[in-house]
Amino acid sequence: MFLTLLLVAVRTGWFPTGGMMSAGFDDLGVAGKVKDLAIHLSLPALGLVLATLPPLVRHVRSAMIEVLEAPFVRAARAHGIPESRVLLRCALPVGANPLYEAAVMGLVSGDADPTSEMNVWLSSGETYLWHPRQEKPSTPWE
Repeated sequence: MFLTLLLVAVRTGWFPTGGMMSAGFDDLGVAGKVKDLAIHLSLPALGLVLATLPPLVRHVRSAMIEVLEAPFVRAARAHGIPESRVLLRCALPVGANPLYEAAVMGLVSGDADPTSEMNVWLSSGETYLWHPRQEKPSTPWE
C-alpha cells in the first residue's frame, strides 16, 4: 500500500516523494512553512491511516451486528423512529465502543492489542502458568 501511495506521488507530482521539508524551506514565511510541512506529512499520514483502518472497521462491523439485534434497537424501531436515526443515534454510539477502546489503548500502550507483549507459550518467570504454591513446574517446558 505504501508503494502504491509512493507511485501516486511520483506519477502525479501532487505530493513530495521524500524528506520532511522542501529545499527552500528556510526562505518561506511562517504560513509557507506550515503548508510545506503539512504537504510533506499528508502522504505518510494517509498511509498509516489506511494501514490501521481495516482491523478497526472489522471490529466496528462485528459490534454493530450484535448491537442491531439488541432489545433497545428493536424497541426504537417499534416506536417508529426512522431507520437512519436508529442507526446513527442508537446503534452507532454503542457499536463504536471498539474504536474508543482502541484509541485509549493506543494512547496508553502505543498498541491497540492488549496482549502484544504477553508471552503465553513460554514462561518468563513473571507470569505464573501453574499454581503459585507449586514447588516446581509439572512439565519440562515451564
